[in-house]
Amino acid sequence: MLKVDEKVAVFRTGNKEYVPMMLASLGIATMKNPFDGWIITDANDQETKDLIKKCNIGYIEQHLGDYFKEKDINDNWPSHSFWWASGPEVFKDLGYKYSLFLDADVYANRMISFDIFNDDLQIAACSYKEKAYNSGVVFFNNENVSRLWPAFCNNYTGMSTLLFQAWHGGKVHDQQVLTSLDSESEFGEFLGKPYHFDIENLNVLWNYDWKTREGVNDQYTKQSYERLKTSVYFAHFANSKPWLGLSGWGSKHHGLFKNEEHPFGWPEKQGTEPIPLTRIKFIEDWRSDVRKFEKANGVTLFNEFEPLDEIREFYEKG
Repeated sequence: MLKVDEKVAVFRTGNKEYVPMMLASLGIATMKNPFDGWIITDANDQETKDLIKKCNIGYIEQHLGDYFKEKDINDNWPSHSFWWASGPEVFKDLGYKYSLFLDADVYANRMISFDIFNDDLQIAACSYKEKAYNSGVVFFNNENVSRLWPAFCNNYTGMSTLLFQAWHGGKVHDQQVLTSLDSESEFGEFLGKPYHFDIENLNVLWNYDWKTREGVNDQYTKQSYERLKTSVYFAHFANSKPWLGLSGWGSKHHGLFKNEEHPFGWPEKQGTEPIPLTRIKFIEDWRSDVRKFEKANGVTLFNEFEPLDEIREFYEKG
């Protein structure tokens, strides 16, 4: 359990383009939890530095692109999405025993349970299926993962190869490298089990993304917004970036909200999201909290959001 004198760094890595999104994610998390927010970025212009400082978020300049070659990475994962592995070492040196990495599209819904922070912790993340960890929300005991950065980079090197592509059927992304740190995972075994870190498997309330997975989170996808609001720690807006309007949601791989037979193109497959209204309301909550954070710090991170009134009213009517 987190002690009174122990600090937690919540952080995000990204380039200049993602600074407003990173500030929103970190800012909301620090409003609801006793965390110190930090951005690790290669953006070094004075305008960006001033904005981060004005938001009371820490700034760490790093240039790690040479470690992760864009040509070897899955097209949807830019180099910056791998940089989080440097965080625990950085924050340990800054006096933080614990750190928490959050994706820019992750929403801190409420104060978390601090039982997650303990002396035995190495890494904790949500796995939606057996040993396939998602990197949207990752906890670290910085003192227990001193070898993380070299292990991560070495595993990445072994997975950014034609041999890996032939075996797996695609290029590497950071979630696969995270999973490979568990030597018993399929990726760890592919590499010959060079390293092992204990990765605690968190339940979906720590990284909730609305996608139905039988036996994993189907009991939650059927719950109302009111029930989810009191139980979810972090909501992950995969394929529905809350700063974009409905027309910008979905992806070429998942097709979320692209069903032409539905007035709003929802859902990807019939029954995969039983109560779409819950996602809409969480996105509206994110937007409301962003405006509170902007007002508190005297900044504007986003212009006007595209209204969601029509789609919300559609689902409220049933």
